[in-house]
Amino acid sequence: MHSDAEGGPVLGLFVSVSGLAEAEEAVAKLCARAIGECPALAAFSILTCGAVLVPGPWWDGG
Repeated sequence: MHSDAEGGPVLGLFVSVSGLAEAEEAVAKLCARAIGECPALAAFSILTCGAVLVPGPWWDGG
């Protein structure tokens, strides 16, 4: 969590899924659930949700 980022807090997560769209969807659902269920996060909203592919031994590059 980067609470002092320009434009508001930024949350970074690592997920292991088969594709970029699946990663974005999974993280968006997780964040929406957290905001909806945690009173301390009630003042927050999701403005954008994006993902990047991080090369590594778990990714074949194809």
